[in-house]
Amino acid sequence: MCRSRSCFELSWPPAENSKFLRKPAKRKRTGKTNFVEHRTFLHLYRSFHRLWIFLILMFQCLTIIAFHHGKINISTIKVVLSAGPAFFILNFIECCLDVLLMFGAYKTARGFAISRLVIRFLWLAAISTFVTYLYVKVLDEKNARNNDSTYFRIYVLVLGGYAAVRLVFASLAKIPACHRLSNYSDRSQFFQFFKWIYQERYYIGRGLYESIGNYARYVIFWLVIFACKFPFAYYLQIRPLVVPTNIIVQLHDLQYSWHDFVSKGNRNALTILSLWAPVVAIYLMDIHIWYTLLSALVGGVMGARGRLGEVLSTTYAFVVICKLDITLTCANLMQIRSIEMLHKRFESFPEAFAKTLSPQRISSRPVPQDSEAATKMYASIFSPFWNEIIKSLREEDYISNREMDLLMMPSNCGTLRLVQWPLFLLTSKIMLANDYASDCKDSQKELWHRISKDEYMAYAVKECYYSAERILKSIVDGEGKLWVDRLFQYLNESIGRDSLLVTINLKKLQLVQSRLTGLTGLLIRDETADRKAGVTKALRELYEVVTHEFLAPNLREEFDTWQLLLRARNDGRLFSNILWPNDLEMKEQVKRLHLLLTVKDSAANIPKNLEAQRRLQFFTNSLFMDMPEAKPVSEMIPFCVFTPYYSETVLYSMSELCVDNEDGISILFYLQKIFPDEWANFLERIGRGESSEEDFKESPSDTLELRFWVSYRGQTLARTVRGMMYYRRALMLQSYLEKRYLGGIEDGYSALEYIDTQGYQLSPDARAQADLKFTYVVSCQIYGQQKQRKAPEAADIALLLQRNEALRVAFIHEEDGVSSDGQAIKEYHSKLVKADIHGKDQEIYSIKLPGNPKLGEGKPENQNHAIIFTRGDAIQTIDMNQDNYLEEAMKVRNLLEEFRGNHGIRYPTILGVREHVFTGSVSSLASFMSKQETSFVTLGQRVLAYLKVRMHYGHPDVFDRIFHITRGGISKASRVINISEDIYAGFNSTLRQGNITHHEYIQVGKGRDVGLNQIALFEGKVAGGNGEQVLSRDVYRLGQLFDFFRMLTFFYTTVGYYVCTMMTVLTVYIFLYGRVYLVSIMIPILLCFFLLNVASVLY
Repeated sequence: MCRSRSCFELSWPPAENSKFLRKPAKRKRTGKTNFVEHRTFLHLYRSFHRLWIFLILMFQCLTIIAFHHGKINISTIKVVLSAGPAFFILNFIECCLDVLLMFGAYKTARGFAISRLVIRFLWLAAISTFVTYLYVKVLDEKNARNNDSTYFRIYVLVLGGYAAVRLVFASLAKIPACHRLSNYSDRSQFFQFFKWIYQERYYIGRGLYESIGNYARYVIFWLVIFACKFPFAYYLQIRPLVVPTNIIVQLHDLQYSWHDFVSKGNRNALTILSLWAPVVAIYLMDIHIWYTLLSALVGGVMGARGRLGEVLSTTYAFVVICKLDITLTCANLMQIRSIEMLHKRFESFPEAFAKTLSPQRISSRPVPQDSEAATKMYASIFSPFWNEIIKSLREEDYISNREMDLLMMPSNCGTLRLVQWPLFLLTSKIMLANDYASDCKDSQKELWHRISKDEYMAYAVKECYYSAERILKSIVDGEGKLWVDRLFQYLNESIGRDSLLVTINLKKLQLVQSRLTGLTGLLIRDETADRKAGVTKALRELYEVVTHEFLAPNLREEFDTWQLLLRARNDGRLFSNILWPNDLEMKEQVKRLHLLLTVKDSAANIPKNLEAQRRLQFFTNSLFMDMPEAKPVSEMIPFCVFTPYYSETVLYSMSELCVDNEDGISILFYLQKIFPDEWANFLERIGRGESSEEDFKESPSDTLELRFWVSYRGQTLARTVRGMMYYRRALMLQSYLEKRYLGGIEDGYSALEYIDTQGYQLSPDARAQADLKFTYVVSCQIYGQQKQRKAPEAADIALLLQRNEALRVAFIHEEDGVSSDGQAIKEYHSKLVKADIHGKDQEIYSIKLPGNPKLGEGKPENQNHAIIFTRGDAIQTIDMNQDNYLEEAMKVRNLLEEFRGNHGIRYPTILGVREHVFTGSVSSLASFMSKQETSFVTLGQRVLAYLKVRMHYGHPDVFDRIFHITRGGISKASRVINISEDIYAGFNSTLRQGNITHHEYIQVGKGRDVGLNQIALFEGKVAGGNGEQVLSRDVYRLGQLFDFFRMLTFFYTTVGYYVCTMMTVLTVYIFLYGRVYLVSIMIPILLCFFLLNVASVLY
């Protein structure tokens, strides 16, 4: 908002000579005001001085106690109180760094900032001198061994008073329960002054506190770490060195083989340094190891409690620990970890889906009292979504046509009296039931009890029976229909009286099955005269078998003496008129019955493709995880997906696919070998057998399909666009079905009718609803330049626009212009285009920019210039090497409702989303990177969100769009310092009182580097980005303004991780060089002992 009074003098149209529109006078560049990014490691101490002071003082106290043999008495306490002067001196060093690192900003800094520096410098210099003087006097009193302890009392009083004051101000500034009191105390200028001295007042960074529950959570977390670290350091690091140190100090007049400038006359100082230096280095960095151990344990427990189904850790040992924890505490949770578990739990999926992913108005409809009817109602809600998921897997060539038929689920909206499950659960069950029946020597109840032990076998038997009855009644009329009615009447009565084994001959059941199979084999095809005659013949054969071999003699005699039926047989009218099943529901039922009777292979490994198995396992497992209630599409939060693109591969060309590399292997050949099943499914989908590259070139459509097939298996923009457009497809499907479930009066649908989703993508209402709620913007920064030089990338982007009508492309357009004084200048416009009905680019918006927007690293500007074209209340940031899945897109409504959920004292501003790295199968290195990334985006970020320090790491997080575009955007664009530009969005959100959460019931795909050089470059980029973060004001403010325990987590999970890695390497060098020195000084001594022993032997 403009606060200048001159803005109220504007008229319309604005006057050109208005003061408000006057150009500012040219002057020197505005300098820094309160922070200067000097390139020095001193920022590590300045930003996190509380951590280093704490570690140094604890080491000092533990060492003093160890040298006093663990005795805590008044003498030991007096020495331990030497931590007082050390504390003030270390704080004074931090103040000196403030003064030093402000160099370059003194001319432009605010007067208050400079005056605070001066006051703190003088105060800490004075108090450090005074406390040190007092402590020297305390030592003099101790050495004098008299009863006078005046200085000791003064010293304790000063330290106690200062500690009490610091505790009060720390409580007011950091502890959540005291913030109301802190705000009340701000009315007093006295308290304001001392709080200002204690901590500078920031507008950006104020209010960095959490609720009492969250505060207690991460305080306890770090107290557990301290309870492990400091006893370990005392008993295994410090105390074992006390005796050797005392011995070395007491050695005098040692003769060295060279002139030692340090140890000589100095009680062997260099020797002691060589002994203690590795211990001190390990002491400073091993807290990160303790954090890793505890976070693995906590993350495992959280994963088990969240019913995640997989507990991932950085090492195998912790996987075992977490699995044991799951076994002990969460044994009753439904966790889908294998395809066998998916088969066993499938019966519970419809109800879980209806209650989790369906709006409450649908899932809360009156549930029938009969459990089977309730399951059928839930199955009718679940089946269309499941079938679309299976179709998407077929479109992506993860499954074959046969697998798709076995995985598809009937609508369960028909008149059949039982729930119809996918065939992959029922295959071969009829054959096994036939074997049970043939071997049966017991009663009907015993036979049915044996069959019912396998619940899906019982479903298969029931469905086969009811389907046969319904199909036979629907295709015949006249006398034939009377025979079918009478036959099933007798069978139903026998079943009700438990006398079925008396009514039929179970030995002939397989013969009946073979005749019924021949009948359904004809009915699944299209109607012709010959096939109708074949059906008549098959029915008569079925009649003969059933009547004369399958039924008991009394029923056989009854049917043979039935005059009406006898005349029809003699006249040739029996089964002569066939009513071919042309109804869609009936055709599906005939096809299912035929597959039930014919598929003999076990479907235990269906789908065979590992990626298809993984996706179905994660989706079905997520149905049992806690997530918000899904709103109807019309009421959901609108959102946008945003992808920056520069010049990466959009779509592979045929020349790129066929050209051989230095090893003589082409991309196409390589993909055929590592994805053989997907290649076979692709050829089946386009109707080809084994084909060469030349065969594809004969058909332009097949060539294009081949290019997309290969591109969908690489890290290409085409793959990302396809994945993100699944959001629109999911929303169209959900909107289309919701209208019918809720009974759309204007369309004449009701929830009981058979639902066909075949044309949902063409429904105007569903398309309009999806377009209102979803937008996809790809920011192709140089798309305009690519079009001008007719680059293949431009043509491929245009092809994506034509195939995806909801896709929008933003780019920067450069053109030559003329300034007001006649000079040639470059003009820059930010444009947004889409494809029109003719496939050409249609400009939607064009915004003139004040100059060249590229100021920093490139990617941030690519995002910042196009974010204005996004719509909705939320925005998901997606890199161009990511992917998405239809089944995950169905959960986006639940994810967006997290913005309205209770996640502490603030609503979420960034929703963290997990990733699956899909490049893990390419090589062993890629597999390692995949496991490393999976560990971080699951267990690592899960714990970070639990401890309230999760940031944004360039992953597919969902941002509160309004919050971020009004607070600096989602990416910082300064050159060099913002190499890792994405993480600053998390810093910025946290500093401005945001709340970042993490959610693992939804995931997207992610491509990672697969080669050693690429991995090394990526790791170098991340490490370099963390090095630059150390210099930033964001890290400085977070390090200063977080409370102590939250600051610890922030340090050891960002820049501290790389500091500890560096210290690990340095510790090895310190240890080795120290041992070399110790060995070198021992050589003369050992040589002397050797010569003395030799002399004693000789003489």
